[in-house]
Amino acid sequence: MIACQTIQSKHCAKYGFNVTTFPNYLGHTSVELADINLGTILEQIKFCTIERTRSQLIACAIHVPICIEGKKIPPCMEDCKEVITTCKVNQLPGLHMAETLCGIFPSKVTAGNGGCISMP
Repeated sequence: MIACQTIQSKHCAKYGFNVTTFPNYLGHTSVELADINLGTILEQIKFCTIERTRSQLIACAIHVPICIEGKKIPPCMEDCKEVITTCKVNQLPGLHMAETLCGIFPSKVTAGNGGCISMP
């Protein structure tokens, strides 16, 4: 079991991301580091054709994943890949392998209800 901790993410608190665990899926060890990287990604996805709230939700699920009862809840693989490719996140410096990261997340189909964070 992992230790969940209360955090205050300037980008993700409005979506209910206030309990997480570190390191996150990108290896960040603090909310401050996650927020710096997330700020760059949010600048990119604000020009995306995916509705902004939906794409931000997936970005938050990667950077400050929700932690419930010692379990980190990942984004769903399909939604992650959609945001990464459609919003061209994989074209940002240092994020060319971002789509590969999505491959470690569970599929909506196999994860079941509550097994991963999905875009509404």
